[in-house]
Amino acid sequence: MALIAMYASAPLTAQAEAQPSEPEKKEETWGMFPLLVPLYTPETRLMVAGGGIFWYNPWPGAPRKRISELTTFFTASQNQQYSFGLIAEAYFLQHRLKVMQNLDVYRQPYQMWGVGATTPVTLEDKFEARGFANRTSALWLIAPDIYLGGMWQSQFDDIKADSSLGYLQTVRPAGFDGTRANGPGVHLLVDTRDNAFSPERGHWFEMRIFHSNDTFAAKGDFTQSTIDYRWFHKIWFGHVIALNAFITKTAGDVAWYAMPRLGGQFQMRGFFHGRYLDRHLWTTQFDYRLPVWWRFGLVLFTGVGDVTNDLAAPLSSNFKFSYGMGLRILVDREQKINMRLDMGFTNQGDANFYFTFKEAF
Repeated sequence: MALIAMYASAPLTAQAEAQPSEPEKKEETWGMFPLLVPLYTPETRLMVAGGGIFWYNPWPGAPRKRISELTTFFTASQNQQYSFGLIAEAYFLQHRLKVMQNLDVYRQPYQMWGVGATTPVTLEDKFEARGFANRTSALWLIAPDIYLGGMWQSQFDDIKADSSLGYLQTVRPAGFDGTRANGPGVHLLVDTRDNAFSPERGHWFEMRIFHSNDTFAAKGDFTQSTIDYRWFHKIWFGHVIALNAFITKTAGDVAWYAMPRLGGQFQMRGFFHGRYLDRHLWTTQFDYRLPVWWRFGLVLFTGVGDVTNDLAAPLSSNFKFSYGMGLRILVDREQKINMRLDMGFTNQGDANFYFTFKEAF
C-alpha cells in the first residue's frame, strides 16, 4: 500500500525589494520547501524520507533567467537501507557559470538478477552495497542557453553478496566485490525550458562523456556516454505534452554496478530499479500532464526501453513497456513545485508506487 505523505511545513519565501512607486507584484528571490515523507516502495518497503528543496534567484531581471535549486534528502528504510543525497544546479556571474552537483552516499541491501535483457526472475541474488557516487560539473555559457564545460565523476563502493551460491559469487562479473570508478569528463547542456521544476515549453539536451581508468585510482578502463533529451509543449489550458529520449553507452571494462539500470521513479516507472541492467540502456518516455482542480493535477505516462550488450546488433523484439497515471499536488504556485504520486505498470505484470516531489523529467 502507498502511504499518505505529510510535509513538515508550508513553503517559505522571501521577496525582493521593490521601489514604493512600483505597482506590480514583487519578484520572489528565494524559497524553500522542507519535507518529511513516509512512503512504501518494493525496493525499500516502509521508508521515511526527509529533506527539502531550496531555490534562489538573485538576478530576477537578468537575461536568460534561471533558478538555482538545491535538493537534499535523507532516507531510512525497513530494509535497513539508508542514503543521503545532494542535488544542485547553481548559477553564478549573472548566469554565465553553472555548477551541477549530484551526490549520493548509500548503504543498500538490494537485489539483482544478473546482467542482460532477458534475465529470469529465478536468478535473483541479494547483496549489500556501501559507498558513494558523485558527479560535479562546471559549465560556462558559450551561447544563449548553451553551456559547455568539464566534470568529474566517481563511484566507490563495496559489495557483499548474501549467498556464496548466488550470481555474484558464482559468475563473478567485473566488480562483483565493489566498484572503483573515477575520472574526468565533458559536459554539454542546452536548456531553453521556461521553468526548472515543471516546464511547459522548451527543450533540455544534455550530453556527458566520462572516462575512468587506473590513473585516477579506479579499477577497470571504460568510457561511458549519456544523451538525455527532453521536450515540453503546452497545447491548451495548462495541458502539457512532455517527451524524453535517453541513451547510455558503455565501452571498456566496466563494473556491473556502474552499468545503467532500467526502472525506478525517474525512468520506466513500474519496473523495479535495476531489474535489468547491461552495458547500454535506451528509453523513450511520454507524459500527458493536465490540471484538474485547484492545486491538483493528473499525469498519464508511458515508456518503452531496454538494455543491451551490443547497440550495433538488431533491436530486440522483447522491448520493455511501462505505463500508468499519477496525481500532482502543487505545493509552490510561484515556482510550480509539485508533489507526485505515480502508479506504474509494466508489460511483465509489475505494479509499483512512487511518491516524491518534482516531475520524473
